[in-house]
Amino acid sequence: MTYSLVEIPREATPDSADGWMFHQSAGVIAAALRASIGDDESALNAAELWALGRETPGGFGCQAVILDGAAPGRVVAFAEVDLPMKDNLISAHLHSWVHPDHWRRGLGTRLEAWQLGIAEEFQRTTLITWVAAREPHDDEASITAPEGGSFAADLPAWGFAQKHCWMVEQVERTSRLDLPVDQGLLDSLRAKVARASSGYEVLSHVGPIPSDWVDGLAELHEVMSVDIPTAGLDFTPEKWDAERVLSEYEMIRNMNREMVLVVAREISSGRLVGFSDLAVQRDSGDGKGFQWNTLVRRQHNGHRLGLALKLASTEAIMAETPWITRIYTDNASENGAMLAINHAIGYQLANPTVAFQKRL
Repeated sequence: MTYSLVEIPREATPDSADGWMFHQSAGVIAAALRASIGDDESALNAAELWALGRETPGGFGCQAVILDGAAPGRVVAFAEVDLPMKDNLISAHLHSWVHPDHWRRGLGTRLEAWQLGIAEEFQRTTLITWVAAREPHDDEASITAPEGGSFAADLPAWGFAQKHCWMVEQVERTSRLDLPVDQGLLDSLRAKVARASSGYEVLSHVGPIPSDWVDGLAELHEVMSVDIPTAGLDFTPEKWDAERVLSEYEMIRNMNREMVLVVAREISSGRLVGFSDLAVQRDSGDGKGFQWNTLVRRQHNGHRLGLALKLASTEAIMAETPWITRIYTDNASENGAMLAINHAIGYQLANPTVAFQKRL
């Protein structure tokens, strides 16, 4: 059987003449996830693939598909390379999926060769990828990351990783919160927050970022890039400014999603000391929301601000976007504090996500 690799033109959109590549790639991703972990909840749609692979905050992406020679115009695999351009200049972030009907035919190797070519062109020496996995049952083989967290050893990507010299560096926990959350639980948690967080105010907003928050959010993003657990992944501090903050919002809008943003502000100084942001569907869509970031500056720990931010964002979604029925979030397995907050609100483990790294 013959296959051909085709790069998606940078000017392509889901609605352009080449848009079929995005739409079919979304189907490939969904099928690969169902075969690997049993569901496709984390699959990306065409608009999301386009937005995430174009000009991203702090970098840009390249995308390609593999077409089935026996069925012209049929996409059977998709790959992407994301290149940070403001920081982390040694890194390239890779993503690839192959339709399960075409597994074990060398397509993953072919996609990786294309990705390696781009990484080498931009002089990148560290490759990182994230793969959705399955929680191991008590009686089956599992793989454990150096900092903790396990996944079932039958993950197809694990076999590929071993063959191609990728190392497991971290296991994240992807958790799910079903909405609406019981109001009695929210009221009880809010009472605990109120007793600990005097001296701070928590503000929420849906839509374009308020202009007086932008600079503070840039500072918080820079703090987050060095403050969250990253295990053995080769990350360096990120550089954020107002333009990068606003470009992230624009990317979310291009995904047909809206930003739900919550900040914690110290009343005495007026300074933003924490934030939490989510991307939710702008209409009924698929009913999914995605928690992206939550951070509290270390010097303001001990005031339950992390819980306050999560509560406020949950309540904002329930009030402002009632069509959202579930929220997903990822946290490092070693991030016990944030996992405890999520558990208190009602998040349940959906699946592990494995971070693999390869040094060239």
